[in-house]
Formats: sequence, C-alpha cells, structure tokens
Amino acid sequence: MVRNYLKIVYRYLLKHKAYTFINVVGLAIGMAACLLIILFVQDERSYDRFYTHADDIYRVTHERFDDDGVPGLHAVLVDPLFAPLMKAEFPEVREAVRLTPVGPSLSYNDQHIDSGDCYWADAELFEVFDLPFLAGDPETALREPYTLVLSASKARALFGDEEALGKTVVVNSEHAFTVTGVLDDLPANTHLPMDVVGSIATMESWFGPFGWDSPNYATYLLLDEQASPDQLEAKLADFLVQHRGEEMARTNQLHLQPLTDIHLRSHLVGELAPNSDVQYVYLLSAVAFFILFIACVNFMNLTTARATRRAKEVGLRKVTGANRSDLILQFLGESILLAFLSITLAVVMAELLQPVFNAFTGKTLGFQQHAFLDNLALFVGMGLVVGIAAGSYPAFYLSRFQPAVVLKGPANAGKSRSRLRSTLVVTQFVIAIILMLGTLVVYQQLSFVRNKQLGFDKEQMMVLPTVWDIKEQFGPFRDQLLQHPDVMDVAQSNPIPSRRLSFSLDANTQLPGRSELATTTLYPIFADAHFFPTYRIPFLAGRNFSDELASDTDTGFIVNETALENLGWATPEEAVGQPITVGGWRGTILGVVADFHFESLHQQIAPMVFYMDPRNYRMVSIRIRPGTDLTSLVAFLEDKWQQEEPDSPLSYTFLDQYFSAVYEAEQRLGKIFTASAILALIITCLGLFGMATFTVEQRRKEVGIRKVLGASVGNVVLLLTREFSVLVLLSFIVAAPMAYFALQRWLDGFAYHTELAWWFFALVGAVAFAVALLTVSFQSVRAALADPVKTLRYE
Repeated sequence: MVRNYLKIVYRYLLKHKAYTFINVVGLAIGMAACLLIILFVQDERSYDRFYTHADDIYRVTHERFDDDGVPGLHAVLVDPLFAPLMKAEFPEVREAVRLTPVGPSLSYNDQHIDSGDCYWADAELFEVFDLPFLAGDPETALREPYTLVLSASKARALFGDEEALGKTVVVNSEHAFTVTGVLDDLPANTHLPMDVVGSIATMESWFGPFGWDSPNYATYLLLDEQASPDQLEAKLADFLVQHRGEEMARTNQLHLQPLTDIHLRSHLVGELAPNSDVQYVYLLSAVAFFILFIACVNFMNLTTARATRRAKEVGLRKVTGANRSDLILQFLGESILLAFLSITLAVVMAELLQPVFNAFTGKTLGFQQHAFLDNLALFVGMGLVVGIAAGSYPAFYLSRFQPAVVLKGPANAGKSRSRLRSTLVVTQFVIAIILMLGTLVVYQQLSFVRNKQLGFDKEQMMVLPTVWDIKEQFGPFRDQLLQHPDVMDVAQSNPIPSRRLSFSLDANTQLPGRSELATTTLYPIFADAHFFPTYRIPFLAGRNFSDELASDTDTGFIVNETALENLGWATPEEAVGQPITVGGWRGTILGVVADFHFESLHQQIAPMVFYMDPRNYRMVSIRIRPGTDLTSLVAFLEDKWQQEEPDSPLSYTFLDQYFSAVYEAEQRLGKIFTASAILALIITCLGLFGMATFTVEQRRKEVGIRKVLGASVGNVVLLLTREFSVLVLLSFIVAAPMAYFALQRWLDGFAYHTELAWWFFALVGAVAFAVALLTVSFQSVRAALADPVKTLRYE
C-alpha cells in the first residue's frame, strides 16, 4: 500500500510541475530563513554558558535613586571594597572577584601590540571563571604585583613560537611585567572577552590600598549551589547601611545579576562589552515563525484550491474500501514528502547564504559547529513539523469528501473553502506589509539620527587615545600637530561625545533670594581649554577655560543649559561668576554652553558640568580640514606619535564611526526587516501566483464565453484581478493600525525620533498593491489574450 501511495504521489507531483515547484521552493525559502535564524538564536542564548559554574555566577550592579525615589543611574561598575567584604560577611559567597578595564600597550623586544580586551583582576578570577590554561598555574598566576596572563593569540603576537611563560613584557613603555600564564582563546560567545589580564595587586602597589568612592570595578560573585540569590540580594540593603551609612543606602541600591542574563538582558551604564538584546532574539524568532507560516499557508491554500482535482480520487478510494484515516495518512504523507524535499533544498540554500548571513550578524555561524546528530534531528524535526502543520488541514479537508457527491462530477465536488483561503491570503499580506513598514520606519529613523543637528560639529573629527607620556607633554605635542596645514584644532577630554555618561556627582549652588541651597545631579566631563573650540560648541554666556589661569584648573566649572535649568538659574548671564559645589569641590561657574547631544538620541540631553583635570584626560580629539589627504595626515601623525611614544602603535578612529556604532542595533534591525520583508513578499507572491494560476484555470470557460460576448482584454483582466485586489486592500486596512502602534512604541525608545508620516503607509500600501497586481496580472493577461475558440473547444 505504501508503495502504491508513493507511486501516486510521484506521478501527481511530476504531472503538476508548477504546483510542485511553488510548494517546494516556497517551503524551502521559509525553512532556509528559519534554519539560519535558529543558528543565530542558539548562539545568542549560549553566551557565557560554557563556564562550569555559569548558573551560580552573579554580577553586582549599583542603582541610584533621587530624593523622590525615582530610579536614576544603574551602573555595572561598583566600589572595589564590596567584593572582599561580601566574601567575608556572606557565607553564601564562595568567591568574589573584581575586574577593571584598561587599555595598555605591550612590547617585547621590537614587537609592539595593543592589549585588546585587558583587565586588572584579582587572583580569584580563575576560581570564579574556570578559564582554560595552556601554561602556568591559575591559582597563583595573579597573586603577585607586575604579573600578566595572556591569551594564546596575544602570546603568539608577542613571542611567536617562543615559550611565553616567564617572559618579561613592557607595559605602556614603562613597567616590566612577568608572564605567569597563557589562556586558551575564549569562545566568541562571552560578554567578557579577555586578551590580557594583569594582577590587581599591581594597582595597589601603585596607588595604595583601595578605598570608597571609586566605582570603577566590575564585581562577580560565585555562590554556593544551594544559595538563593534573591535572599542574598535582600541582605544587601543592610550591608549598604552598615558600610556606607543610612544616607547612602536611602538613595542607592545593590543588585545581583545572573551571568547568563548579561548578554541579552543587560544594558546598564558602563557595560564591559556591547551586549545584544533579548528583544531582537524574540523579534528574529517571530520573523522566522512568520516566514515559515507564510510558506505553510501557501501549501494549504494551493492544496485546498486544487481539491476538485483530487475529489474523484478520494471518491474512488472510498468506494474501493479506503477509510478516512487511510486518506488522511496518504495526504499527510504527501505533504511530509514535499517538506523533506524542501528541507533538503533549504539546507543547501542556508549553506550558500551562510557567508552573507555571517557578515550581517558579525558572527561565525555554521552547521559544522554542531554535532551531526543534532543537525540531523533539527532537519528531520523541521521536516516533520512543517509537513504535518502544512498538510494537516488539507488532509482532513480532502478526506471528508463523500463518494456519492464527488463521483457525480467535478462541478459538485470539493467546493473550495474560499473564505478560509481568503483569510490566509490576507494574513500573509498583513505580515508582509508590517515588515515593509518596519523596514521603512527603521531606515527613516536612522536617517533622522544621522542628519539631526547635535549641537556640535562631529564631522572631520579624528580621535586618538591618550597615553601617559603624551598626556604629560600635551602642550608641545599639540603644537607639533598644529604644524600640519590640515590640522585645525586639537583637544583633550574624557569621555568624548557618543559615549554614555556613566558617572554623576551631587551639585549645589546658592540662588539669590533663597536661603536653602539649590541641589541637583550633574554628569562630569573632563575637558581642556581647547575642547569647546575644537567641537565648535557655542557659549551662551561667560568664557572658556584658560591655560594661563591656574585657578581655572582648581575651581573653574562650565555647565550646559540643562544643568542651568536644573540648578534654578533664570538666565545664563545670572549664573556666570556664581559659586557652585560639585562632588565636594567648590568653585565658580565660568561659563554656560548651549545644550548639545553628548550621548545618542536614545537619551535626553543630560545636565553636564565640565572642568579641567589633566590627570583624567583619556582621548585626544583632532579637527581636520575637509578634503584632507588622509594618507599624508596619518603618516604625519604616526611620525609625531612615535617621537613621543615609540613603544605604542598609533591607533585612531573618526567620531562619526563612534556615533554609527551607537546605532548598530538599529542598523541590524533595519537589515532584519529588509531581508524579512523581501522573503515574505517572495513567498507570498509565489503563493499568489499559484492561486491566480488555478483561478484562471477554473474560470477558463467563463473567460472564453465573456470574450465571445464582446468583453475586452481589460474587462477580463479586471474580472480576474478584482478579488485579489480586494484582499490586498483588506490586508492593508488590518496591517496599518497594527504597524502604527508597534512602530510608535519602538520610536518611543528614542528621546528624539522621526514622526510616523502618512506617506509611509501610502507608499507601502502602493508597493504591496503593485506587487500583488503584477503577480496576478501575468496569468490574467495570458488568459484574456487566449483564443476563446480554442478555450471552449478544450472545455
């Protein structure tokens, strides 16, 4: 019996090649997209799970509140004393480790490299994170000052094939460190990549014992397997009161964050590496489901639409003794066979598209990374699920035909469930229209953020890191750079625009006519006297810093408009010259600058205070002339850099690249919507083409009669396309409000965003209608141009 069924299926599919092609290719496209997205989702969910104790590792985070209890800054970095105190006072904590990011240069003989992802860390690092050692003892590797652990790739870069253990490396051209360990390169799926780790004991030898009010350390706790993180977190309020006082505990709170949640669910200030977002994982999963759903809908639509072709077969089988369950199994077998043909083609498609997909995601994904049996289970499972899902309704629908009815003739057999098919077509187009609208709005928002005036000039800005020697001799170094005709200005600061403001200070000032102090929270930025001219930030009142006045370094502050408003000053002129206390430092407001977007457009403009502190400058900003020959300029900069810092290679980037990186998630989202919308349209149009082909075949005699009676080609085309046009219009009416609310919610995630204009919807509706019309019109025009004599003779 099975052989007979397979023979019938083979003959039927071979006879109806167009039907087979549309079903197989449509399902294959949907499956290929689904397979690629499954690889991506699996990788995203695997972050940091390769550690043995991954489920027992938690990161301590620090959240601030204002006096009214409104949440404010929530940061990753905390005070360095928390880790040893928590280990000592809480029995649930097996081990605690502190890390702080640094970016030194490394040199060995004549070889100089950048450190990559580098941290100072406690010796307990390798007890919390069981990192794979290739050489050295993880228990003692970071016990002593001036010790380093290198990744295998960094060790090769420095020493080649030489043994790294015990070698002396010079850090920042100044300090000699001993290599005490070599790590195997970590997998890419970690939020904490480590190329170089130095002992935190080195910092203590430089600066003395750690104290409070230095929130620059990521702290990780390894808990006992039986410990409850919720119960431990509840104890942290009393812990904060005990060690920092009730006033601090009133406006601050400590939290425990699971290690495995960091990559997808953490977007706090001061993240050690850019994280992804679980919302994008959900979105991609939904996209995969909808694309596969559209492909399955095509299968159901085409199968039920062709019911009249199978009606007589069903009737004859029932007359000869087949029961309904036999027929259900037969039709399900057909759909599963088609699904397995499709999954075979889908795997080939996915393999061919992997390089493109990897370039898009920035990952190295592939089926070869998973075990053969896992891949086989995935392919077989998807084939079965899709085959059963796509074929279940047609199987139950076809198997219910009654022999006495269907054997009377095709006119009475298998009346199509046009309402259900119409609903499914509408659903397909609703999904496609929403994806097209999402594509348009995301790219419109990206255009908005690229072109919005930020309040300063970010173009033609080159950015260099500041190393110690250049920081100490910045004046002469700046004078040398200004000798180049294309260098317009040079400044130092920390941070630079595009960076998150991760640190805030309490500030107060005395307003005229008020006895109490006006207080607020300000975000400090270290900037020299050349910062505002270099970035072309205008002053509203007062003056800039001056290198000639030592008091400017000690007591001079510059604030922006938002800070002025928060402090309560009515006008910039009133604030200039007035005393202000910021984080305990007393000084004078020298000037007020216009508001500008220091952070991305996701954030409101923050209240900022600028002051000079040469010890804390981290970046050099260089404004270059438009049309500059970059090759010549870079060669000039390298020459001047090597004169000051011969052991550190020059690294530079452009400010607009930093701002582009801020919107990387949105750019990825735009690509997701674009690819998804195209796939959805292709699959939907394949199904629409198949439906139009079958509709034209069913109405061939009607078309011939109408033409004989005088109907024009236009009349016939309108007749055959009208039904599909109505479905597309109905799809747009359903999709538009759904897309509006979803996209408006997404835009609300930006403090500054574009508006949802009416023409977005009009354009997408017109494109959807045009694509559908072109798809259907091909068959409609072909039928309208056919000779009615041949059509009626055929019928």
